Amino acid sequence: SHGHNIPSYEVFLSPDSGYTEGTLFCNQPIYQFGNIMKNVSLTFENGVVTQAHAETGNNALQKILQVKNFNKVGEFSFTDKRLSSITHPMAATLFDENLSGENGNIHIALGRSFVRSFTGSATTPISDLDSLGFNDCQEHIDFINTEDKKVTAISNDGQEIVIYEHGMFTFSLE
Repeated sequence: SHGHNIPSYEVFLSPDSGYTEGTLFCNQPIYQFGNIMKNVSLTFENGVVTQAHAETGNNALQKILQVKNFNKVGEFSFTDKRLSSITHPMAATLFDENLSGENGNIHIALGRSFVRSFTGSATTPISDLDSLGFNDCQEHIDFINTEDKKVTAISNDGQEIVIYEHGMFTFSLE
């Protein structure tokens, strides 16, 4: 990634928001707009949140989901446990989104995409960025999971490659 993202322990991108499928459980608290949301579950179909629930702060979650395009992914991120020394939530998103500990973390943000993650963003019209799957939204909130996980990518030729396991990228960071 590039640009300004403090403390920048993460590797992030803005995916095509139309392809998100499945359920993410957010096991870390989210502090936003004076509210706390705990144990959030987000289910996606065809790129859109179809079910969302927070054990604590569900009213705040449901309210923010009413914001235009907040129901789509704007960011997907990995934090490798070897990069971040942040081990406890601090109630500040810029730090909490890079929470590491034993299992590293993944987080997604609902809402605004980081258009700068596309190398042609400076010369591409906004309407074309929308057709590329970048989500345009006034909000951007990170939802964090620090449980142990194995992430498998599928290459263009259909090969499955484990890229993240036990809180670390499976390839060299050098």
